[in-house]
Amino acid sequence: TLGWFRDPVLPGMLLWEEGDLAETVFHELAHATLWVPGSVAFNESFASFVGEAAADRYLSERYGADSRVAVEARTLNADWRAFQLLLKGLYEDLDSLYGDPSRTEEEKLARKAELFAGLPGRVQASNLVMKDRWEAATRRGVWNNARLVQYRNYSSEYERFAALLAQNNGDIPAFIQEIQRITKGRKDPFAALAEAVDVPAVKNP
Repeated sequence: TLGWFRDPVLPGMLLWEEGDLAETVFHELAHATLWVPGSVAFNESFASFVGEAAADRYLSERYGADSRVAVEARTLNADWRAFQLLLKGLYEDLDSLYGDPSRTEEEKLARKAELFAGLPGRVQASNLVMKDRWEAATRRGVWNNARLVQYRNYSSEYERFAALLAQNNGDIPAFIQEIQRITKGRKDPFAALAEAVDVPAVKNP
């Protein structure tokens, strides 16, 4: 509710993994702390980054940076970003296939089926750490254009937020204040973030 009301922690949430619950709480606190008008996508990217960074800080301080719970949470988050990038690669391959005028419709459909069927193999050939977990994810449900289209874009927002946090010496409150400063009065907060840091393009895993 962006701070207008007290957001509840529901009973079912108490059954979550501690890292997931911490990340959700920090995510919502980030929304209540800063909301850039007119850009839901930016606000969600920002809050997701703060939630992950703050939860990692919390788990590291409570259990130790090298503890099992902290390492697993960190690895899972990194894997999720790599998995999104892997799916973007599949989307691009399909997009190239659909736009190939040298192939017949029958050939395109056959190749499309091959590409979707090869998704588990892409996971095993990637640099994902929890490969079995993500391969299992590829086998759940039906993969089609509608499901894959959400992965057509993969931006460097996480990397840019991380770079800006580093520029603020890892101080999350100072980082939030800097986000507020660079986005104030800007129509495109993503452009403001890109201008604030120098981040190289992200490549497929």
